[in-house]
Amino acid sequence: ADVPAELAELGRQGHDTVIMADEYFLTNRRRVAEIMDVLVERGIRLRIIFQTRVNSVDAEIARKLKAGGVFAILFGIESGADDVLRFYNKGTTVERARKAVAAADEAGIFTYGGIIMGAPIENRGHLEENIRFACGIPLDFVSFHHLVYMYGTPLWDDARKRGLIGPSEYWVDADERFGGATAAEIAEWRRTAFRRFYMRPQYWLRLLRKCIRVRSG
Repeated sequence: ADVPAELAELGRQGHDTVIMADEYFLTNRRRVAEIMDVLVERGIRLRIIFQTRVNSVDAEIARKLKAGGVFAILFGIESGADDVLRFYNKGTTVERARKAVAAADEAGIFTYGGIIMGAPIENRGHLEENIRFACGIPLDFVSFHHLVYMYGTPLWDDARKRGLIGPSEYWVDADERFGGATAAEIAEWRRTAFRRFYMRPQYWLRLLRKCIRVRSG
């Protein structure tokens, strides 16, 4: 009950957009649905943005989120290749990501996808898979990130045990020491992916149509 009250207070203070800091906002779908219903009942209109896993969104919850004011969802897609998703132990699939993004788009919610490049099992073919996947689903925005071995993550722990990372290296960009591509190659993959995604004329036409559809809706 506190969440709609806090959102209402933010609205009274003059704010029109709220970013949910809770990375697990959609874990309890029933709770979220109830929050959205209260927002609708009380006429609380804010643009809400949050991030979530792709296995948290389907057509039903997407419609509920849109009604409650959700403006954009940031999806942690991570990869357009199932073998890389298994390496990351994501517990999801490329097809699940496709359906989640499509559901949000159909509901009139803007979509953002985060894709990571540089897993030690990745090669040039995975670059093409990532680009094809990103371009083949209704993503409004995408970022291609350089894989980071971050302190406290299973990847970091494994690399530390193997002696690939020092005890005081808390944030290490992926490179050839981990068995994959060089840092320069990963940087080039990212530049190529950004260029090919955002330089498509059909992308800008689709985004324009989406903006008109969302505004008129």
